[in-house]
Amino acid sequence: MDRRSGGERALEEMKRIVRESFVDLRRYLFSDVLPFLGATKERGARLYLLSFGDPGWQLYKVRGSGIEPYFDGIFFTAQDGGKANIVLEHAGRCQTAVMVDNNPSELDLIKETAPGIATYCINRVPRELAVPADEVSRLRFLEARDYATRPWRHRHVPCRTLDEVGTP
Repeated sequence: MDRRSGGERALEEMKRIVRESFVDLRRYLFSDVLPFLGATKERGARLYLLSFGDPGWQLYKVRGSGIEPYFDGIFFTAQDGGKANIVLEHAGRCQTAVMVDNNPSELDLIKETAPGIATYCINRVPRELAVPADEVSRLRFLEARDYATRPWRHRHVPCRTLDEVGTP
């Protein structure tokens, strides 16, 4: 049901609109993402993606942005705290590991699950948008701004870019 028009649209029509709106998802990547992934792979590190949200939508974004080939494994969870469960299941295979996330609650759970993992709490909210001045600015980085204000129970390395992340 399209709430604005009150009429019904076929699911395929809705999917077409979404596909056309998100043709090239690379434009949504931060400029440091592809260089970081490439350099990390060149050093021989194994990369895993843990993403929160609807698995179908997350996979669409991963494939559409062109980052899928960089990863040795990709995991999605729609459950709060689900990333820690995935880490617990797979962390035993790693000698050293680095985790980057913008949600300190997830990082805290991961630290409790696998204390040896180096955790980086990335804050991508531009300083000028930390306190938005208008409605458009308020909507930009809305979720990330919420994460940036959450307290940390464990120590994580704060960073603003992937250039600040150490690799094993």
